[in-house]
Order: sequence, then C-alpha cells, then structure tokens
Amino acid sequence: MDFVFLTDPIYTALASARPAVAWGVELVKMGYRVVVAAPAIGEKAYRYLTGLGLQAKARIVDSDYSVVQQLLSLIEGGREVEVDGGVLVNFSNTVRMPSTAYYFQGFLADMARDVGGLARLLTPLFKLVDESWLKAMKASRVVIANSGLSARQLEERGLKPSAVIYPPLQSSLVKSLLEVGEEGSYYLVYSGKETDWRVVKWFMRNLPGDWRAFGKFNPPKGLGIEKIPIVPEEDLPKAVYAGARLVLFTYRHEPFGYVTVEAALAGKPSIAVGPSGQGPWEQWRMGYPVLWLPEPALKLALKLPRPPTWEERLRVASMHDASSTVKLLLAHIPTPHPA
Repeated sequence: MDFVFLTDPIYTALASARPAVAWGVELVKMGYRVVVAAPAIGEKAYRYLTGLGLQAKARIVDSDYSVVQQLLSLIEGGREVEVDGGVLVNFSNTVRMPSTAYYFQGFLADMARDVGGLARLLTPLFKLVDESWLKAMKASRVVIANSGLSARQLEERGLKPSAVIYPPLQSSLVKSLLEVGEEGSYYLVYSGKETDWRVVKWFMRNLPGDWRAFGKFNPPKGLGIEKIPIVPEEDLPKAVYAGARLVLFTYRHEPFGYVTVEAALAGKPSIAVGPSGQGPWEQWRMGYPVLWLPEPALKLALKLPRPPTWEERLRVASMHDASSTVKLLLAHIPTPHPA
C-alpha cells in the first residue's frame, strides 16, 4: 500500500473523513493505493468507500455507534487501529498516533466552549484528548491546518503548521453542484451541533415562507421546518440545494464550513451568521460569494444577497475541487511513487 488515511469512525455520513475520501479518490486515479483506516466503519459507508476504489480497514458495524461507544473510542485513542506501513496521513482526533502528516481540523475543547450544552460538560475529557492529540502532531513530520482558525489554534499551543489547505470536495460533487441552475422556492438552513437556532428564528420571523433543514440533527420541534432526509453526498445537489432560494448557515463554532462553499458552487445566495475569525468569516474575507454577518448586524440580511456569478462559482470550484487541491497535499508531504 502507498497511503494510509487515518480517520474518525465513519457511519452514515463521512463527517470529518470527507477530505480523506475526496483526496483518496484522486490519488487512486493517479495510480496510488489508498487505505482508509478507522476504529469502525458502517456497512453502507464501507460499500461506498470500496465502490470509489478505496480500501477500508476497520471493524465493520451495522449501525451508528451510540454516544457512549463514540466516547469510549475517543478515550481509547485509536489503539485498536492496526497500521501496516505506508505513508500515514492522519485526519482523525480519535486515532491519535504520530504520522507522516496530520491534517488538522480543529480542537475539541475549543468547539465545546463555543457550542455549549452537553459538549461543554465534556470539556475536561476533550482537553485531555486535545493534549494527547497535540503530542502526536508534534511527533509527526508535517502538520497541515484546514483553515486560518485551525492554524491559529495550533500556533496558540506552540505548533506552527506547515501549510493551510482548505478542505476538498470530490470532483464529481463539484461538477454536479455546478450543474444546478434552477431558481429555488424554499429557504434552506443547515441543522447541526453548531447551529444557532435563535438566529434561525429571527430569519423565520422576518422571511416568512417555506423553510427546510438538512443535516444530521433534527430542527427543534414547533418551528415548522421540514427536515430533508439525509442523503448520500452525491445526491446533495438535486435533493438539497437545487430547490433552495437562499441558504442560511448559522454557527457558534466552525473552523471551515462546507455549507457556504456548496451553496456557492450551486449558484445559491447564502448568508452566514456567527463569530468573526472563523471559517465562514474567512471565506467572506477571501471574496467567496457569501454574506457574512455578526449577530448584531442581522438587519442587513433583509436585503437578500444576489446569487453567485458563474465566474465566482468557478473560482470557488478551483479552490476546493479535490483534483486540484490534491497537488497541494502532495507538495507538502513525502510521497511514494504510484504502484
């Protein structure tokens, strides 16, 4: 094998393993062998990965882990994952072992501080995990951050990353999103652990109409938001984005933010509301076609942003298409020759 990509457990959604899968597919096209190694992989996810040409090495499970199982896996630190050589690229906070390269996507304790709720109660555990994670990264040859925020988190803890490379999207997904062109009818909001529902309620009061949500979490009961069923990544363009007239992404903690990137590629106007210095704010500062606002400036959102131009959509594609960004990855890590 040539590459081993270490990831967190993969169930029905790829989650933090999305960059590993997107780059892995491109490396396979280039003639490399890529193994995705994780503590556990769901049956459907296993079939999906192998269907893309990736090899998978993990305990296969028939459903999502319970919260307790996920916490136990986090405490274990990935000791159950066996690695048989190859270039190790670590995308995981669960499998904390020194690697050829680490792709860092944000510390857990920082997330818990901002998101609050149950996550904040787990802060002592997350701090211990982050300490062992940082130790493993310092013992690795290369550390790459997925955003400016992630880079600052590392630097605050005494580790300067070798580079910042924004998360990739699979080329097939980029192509499908660029093909979305029809004008939508509903307001679309992402529903995740970072979602700030106070802000969503403000928009619903001021923009009455058909509101729908997508993501792993269900919207709060009583809001009257229709939940779009979870679909595979390749179905996002038609099942989620095509029918949207506006995409709203509210967040309390977000190192990067796929939602605003996908909305831009699909030609949909988007609004991001949350703290400055984080992923959506960084995208806005870089000229992505997203309207970023801090919460005190919400009234500015009542004049809805225009849809992205075709040129803007292509620029975002060039920043995140895995077929392009994999070259940046290879430029920063020692690589073997294809088989």
